[in-house]
Amino acid sequence: EIVSYSIDNKEIIGFNKDGNIVGVKAGSATVTLKSNNGITSTISVKVKDKEIPVTSISVSPTSLTLKVNEEKELTVKFKPTNATDKTVTWASSDATVATVDGGKVTALKAGTTEISATAGSKTEKFTLTVTEEEVFEPEDIYLYHENDSLFVGETEKLDLGIDPEEADQSVEWSFDVEG
Repeated sequence: EIVSYSIDNKEIIGFNKDGNIVGVKAGSATVTLKSNNGITSTISVKVKDKEIPVTSISVSPTSLTLKVNEEKELTVKFKPTNATDKTVTWASSDATVATVDGGKVTALKAGTTEISATAGSKTEKFTLTVTEEEVFEPEDIYLYHENDSLFVGETEKLDLGIDPEEADQSVEWSFDVEG
C-alpha cells in the first residue's frame, strides 16, 4: 500500500531524507497521511524555538555603597548572550536596609544587605552597604546687608550666610523688637 504525506505549512515543518518530520521554525502545521485506498489521518505539530538556558550572569556594579535615600540602577549581563529566557528575579536579604525592584536599588537605612539577581538556575550576589547621609553642622553664621547706613524711615533686608555651604541653609527668623 502506497502512503503519501502532505504538510499544510512547509515554513514550519519539513521532511528529512528518512521521511521524518523536522521543525523548521516556531509555529504550528498539520501533517496529513493518505493511503492509496483513500484512508487519511492528520496530526497537528507545534514547533517551538529551542530553549537556550542561561549558563552564567554577572551583575554590575559588583559592590556598592549608597547613602540613605539614594537609588542606583543595576545591570545584568547574560551568558550566552542569546539565552532565550533572560527574566531576572531580584532580592534583598534585608529589605529594611534596601529594596530592589526591577534592578533599581533604593537605600532605606544604614546597614548592609546582600543583593541577589537570579536568572534561570544562576544567581549572582553582592553586598550593599548603606551609610547615613553626612550631616554638616553650621560652623559660622553671619549677617550682611547691602548699604552701610540707612536714612530715617528707610528699610533694608538683612541676609544671613551659613558656612560651610554643605550645612543646612534653612533659617527661621524671629525678631525681638524693643520700643
